[in-house]
Amino acid sequence: MKLLSAAQIRQGDAYTIAREPVSSIGLMERAAARCAVSVTEGFAACRYLVMVCGPGNNGGDGLAMARLLQPFFDEVRVYCFGDPAKRSADFTVNDFRLREKGIIPQTLSPSDTPDEFLRTLSRPGTVIGDALFGTGLSKPVTDDYFGSVIEAVNGSGMPVFSVDIPSGLSADEGRHAEKNARVVRAAVTYTFELPKRAFLFAENAPYTGRVEVVSVGLHRDFMETVDTTEFLITRSGVSELRKPAGTFSHKGTYGHALVLGGSKGKPGSVLLATRACMASGAGLTTACTPETVGPVIGQQAPEAMGMTAGGDYLSGRPEWPAGITALGIGVGMGREKETADLLKQCIAEADLPMVWDADALNILSENKTWLSFLPPDTILTPHPKEFDRLTQPHETGHARWRTQMEFSRKYGVYVVLKGAHTSVTTPLGKTFFNTTGNPGMATGGSGDVLTGILTGLLAQGYPPVDTCLLGVYVHGLAGDLAFAEKGREALVASDIILRLGQAFLSVFENDYIHWSRNLTA
Repeated sequence: MKLLSAAQIRQGDAYTIAREPVSSIGLMERAAARCAVSVTEGFAACRYLVMVCGPGNNGGDGLAMARLLQPFFDEVRVYCFGDPAKRSADFTVNDFRLREKGIIPQTLSPSDTPDEFLRTLSRPGTVIGDALFGTGLSKPVTDDYFGSVIEAVNGSGMPVFSVDIPSGLSADEGRHAEKNARVVRAAVTYTFELPKRAFLFAENAPYTGRVEVVSVGLHRDFMETVDTTEFLITRSGVSELRKPAGTFSHKGTYGHALVLGGSKGKPGSVLLATRACMASGAGLTTACTPETVGPVIGQQAPEAMGMTAGGDYLSGRPEWPAGITALGIGVGMGREKETADLLKQCIAEADLPMVWDADALNILSENKTWLSFLPPDTILTPHPKEFDRLTQPHETGHARWRTQMEFSRKYGVYVVLKGAHTSVTTPLGKTFFNTTGNPGMATGGSGDVLTGILTGLLAQGYPPVDTCLLGVYVHGLAGDLAFAEKGREALVASDIILRLGQAFLSVFENDYIHWSRNLTA
């Protein structure tokens, strides 16, 4: 699914208005109506509604919602801020319609005493609707007038919902860097048509709260033809990536994956990666570990083959088994010098698709000149701290993403930056944000499982970009299935592996139904 900038969404509005029997005010009514339904469901326990509106179209949305929500609350009050001379045409129309319903908006200027406004905001049983500024805001809110309104909303102690975007937040970049920039802290954000890029970064979560996407019906032709380099990874998108299974295929058809990892006292990581690799469809999987780790693989992953290199740590240059089609490198391997030497040899000699994770990335960060020699299309899977060690410290997720894009282009690699919305960047400048996963996956070993999944997909011959998109989506989906059954606290990494089969079945449901029919025909 395409992810659009704020400017592109406004273009989509204009495109829809020009090609459908709907006016600008009609499109606003459509958006307000659909958003109002969500408010009635989400805040049914609240008795009073206070809408806080700015002078633009976001304020117009708020006025329309106040009118539509009047029957569902004991009392609806509307406060308007900003220069009345700067009100948009659609705001003015909705102001008239609201007055016809008997609700008279109060306009508060900087000189007005806000005591009544403050009392109204903090009345028990109130929900506050934030419609001060929409996606068109291009500068931080630092002035005392609008800033004091935002502070009053945030300090009310009452639940807040934002219309399209929390006021003061930039749709494309998030919170502005100025220390005194004010942003509404919403419990829920009802955003129109698509998530905004800012919603995908952790630093903005305190402002957005729970994000609910409300469709306003942008014209389908616009969504199909608009150009973008940013996308959301969705089920419909990854379901088209599956490599077909042949009736006469065998284990050699689906590749031979080699997982390199483990060190003295750390057998778990490579075991998790090995099991995940096998559960992701690799025909054969070999785990290359130090001698002290080898018995664990033999005992707990009997379907895998094992080989050793070194005693307590990986070292030397073992002869890879014949027919290896992908390497997964780094899980639990440590940073010993002999291990680093082995990685250097892999870069120089292994002409195979590779996934680099964990200690392999940490060794790279200590030997950054190696980056230029990574084989094209290598996949790196850092978490934020590992990525910062590879590059530079970052204060925000947005800044880290900018560096991530440049890093992929510069070194010709795919970067899977792990997090709540794992981002995949490509050498061609595209970004894909994942839509699966949950807080229960914030547990040791989850990243090792992802490495195994990616290695297993690469081994089968999936292109690197398809490997990344399918891998992160299925990894998150398996985590969601585990979360639904076990909750956050009890979820561990091996639970993700146990549900990979169900996740793949869910994504490729139509293919498996077709295969089952062939078997029973």
